[in-house]
Amino acid sequence: MKELLAKIYQKLTLNNIMIFFLISLFGVYMIYTHATTISLKDITPEQLSANPELLNGKTLKGSVSYRNGVLVYFKDLHIENITLKDVTFEDVILDAASFKNVIFDNCTFSGFHVEDSIFERVWFNGGIMKPSVNNFKTRVEGCRLKDVFFDGTHFNGAKLAVGGGGGIIKFKNTKRDKTSHFGTRNSHLILENIQSDANSSWDNIGEPLSLHIKNSKFTNGGIIGGGVDSLYIENSELSDVVPAAKQGVITNCIINGLRMANGVFYLVNNTYGQKGKAAGISIVKRSLDVPTHAYILGDPNKVNRVNMDIGGGQLFIIWIC
Repeated sequence: MKELLAKIYQKLTLNNIMIFFLISLFGVYMIYTHATTISLKDITPEQLSANPELLNGKTLKGSVSYRNGVLVYFKDLHIENITLKDVTFEDVILDAASFKNVIFDNCTFSGFHVEDSIFERVWFNGGIMKPSVNNFKTRVEGCRLKDVFFDGTHFNGAKLAVGGGGGIIKFKNTKRDKTSHFGTRNSHLILENIQSDANSSWDNIGEPLSLHIKNSKFTNGGIIGGGVDSLYIENSELSDVVPAAKQGVITNCIINGLRMANGVFYLVNNTYGQKGKAAGISIVKRSLDVPTHAYILGDPNKVNRVNMDIGGGQLFIIWIC
């Protein structure tokens, strides 16, 4: 009987310890989540500039906005390991700021001006960049972006003139109005699930080190790459566009009109001509320094109608059956 009571006591004790442990964890979790979610409503720029640790490691909600006719100005603001969710930045100026390991989740940048700042390992999920009601434009200029990702962000009249510092800048499911200006020097640029047409032009993206386009649609007749060193396009639809690169690969794409100039291109396993359209391929040599060659490799059964004009370039066709 004593042994049975001892076992029951031991079991109850272990259960109590486990319950206490779980309650403690829940309490810590509640304290942690409560402590790390703060509002920007009552935080002034002066407080943030003097105490940047107020933000680090926290989740922010609220807005930083135009107050009493004066632009909100931050100098030398350094933010790390933070998530900003549903935050509105309106008529805000940032100078010499630093963002590292930061997530902007569904934020609104309305009249958001950033200069001489660093963005490293930063994610923009959704959100919009646009002018403010006070006609203060959103501009990110003279900044270094390294490993920065835009997913579902809408650029409406925004200017992004940055240097990548050799890192990756990726745009996915992103809409860019024609009023927006992009410049992405010294970066490895990735465009995924992008539609470039008369209303959303992606043909002018500055001078990246390399450009990778996938699962996208370019139909506006613009220049893709702008003379980039390396261009790789896959699983996309191209209509009346001009890829411009020192060397490029276009593979598994639907091509309805293509003009290549100044570079060596490899067209691999593409479908030429869809829905009754002729896939005209023009190869034109415009520079004495850069050769213009095109190598076409693929299954001839996939080819519909192809009109080829090699101009001053060279064309090499290899059919793989």
